[in-house]
Amino acid sequence: MGRDASKVSLRDGSLEKAIKRERRMIGSYKKSAHAMLRALSLVLLSLAGANCAKAADDYPNKPIEVIVGYLPGGATDFAARVLAESLSTSLGQPVIVNNRPGASSAIAVDAVKRADPDGYTLLFGNNDAIAILPAVKPDVAYKIPDDLTFISRVVEFPLVFAVSTKLPLNAMKDFVEYAKANPGKFNYGSSGVGGSLHIEGVRMALAAGIDITHVAYKGAAGAVTDLVGGQIDGMFGTVKDISAHLNTGTIKLLAVTSPERVPVVPDVPTLAEAGLGDATVTGWFALMGPANMPKEVTDKLSKAVADALVKPEVAKRLADSGLYTSPLAGAEFKDFVVKQLDTFKTIAEKQNIRITD
Repeated sequence: MGRDASKVSLRDGSLEKAIKRERRMIGSYKKSAHAMLRALSLVLLSLAGANCAKAADDYPNKPIEVIVGYLPGGATDFAARVLAESLSTSLGQPVIVNNRPGASSAIAVDAVKRADPDGYTLLFGNNDAIAILPAVKPDVAYKIPDDLTFISRVVEFPLVFAVSTKLPLNAMKDFVEYAKANPGKFNYGSSGVGGSLHIEGVRMALAAGIDITHVAYKGAAGAVTDLVGGQIDGMFGTVKDISAHLNTGTIKLLAVTSPERVPVVPDVPTLAEAGLGDATVTGWFALMGPANMPKEVTDKLSKAVADALVKPEVAKRLADSGLYTSPLAGAEFKDFVVKQLDTFKTIAEKQNIRITD
């Protein structure tokens, strides 16, 4: 009898109707579930956005750490502390500079890269660490521009080319003639292989068609000491690096690398004036953070930087050390960095400049 009922159900289509009804109900349940998930997702996104906005509105509500990859007392550290002092006032929270030197500033960059992107751990870095080191050290522990948020450039500065008073060189023309007459004899110091002081020597030599010898130090201070003592013939450095020896007769300044002369050493000509315009360059310091910082926080910080740099007392303190305010924020700053990185990669490849551990 059970078999007969089954056959009847199949013949009159009641089983098929039941299956169709079941499928419709399942489909309805799925649509309802999907709708509920979409609604829940929208709610969560809305809450996340509200929380981000609230966090940005409240930012900062605790001290901010600014990491510098160099020892206290140098140009990078000095500029970071001038900026931090102003930001502490405008943001209403302490902005504390923390020095983490080592590995040509890579340790500091890596620390910031790994920090939470909440705006409470920032990097005050320079072109050496961000645009040059990644070009000459393929295995550096961070990737530019992917691993950072580019908040704002702060200052630009020229390098100065200084030579020993033991050499009879009083102008760039004398230097080029001497170097051409003595290939490889003139040696110049730098703060380390692959840094801007080293690379600028390479660029100048290419522009002048000369052969000079690089001597790497662990920091600019050692090179300055040996330049004053006559152990090396010359070096590139910041005005801050050689400030203690300005107008003392212990070194001679032959050129600045900026497009124009600079107020702090107005009598020193540019490389371009000596026919070496291809070696023109300016260094820079900037405020950055971990990748994926909230835009609201980044905007608040970049505005605070811009506001700080228009203060006459801040601009003067920086300019007295040869550092000139030059804010550039957000996407424009990021594009600027990427272009510089490409330039230095080309130089490193052509000259086979590589740092390997």
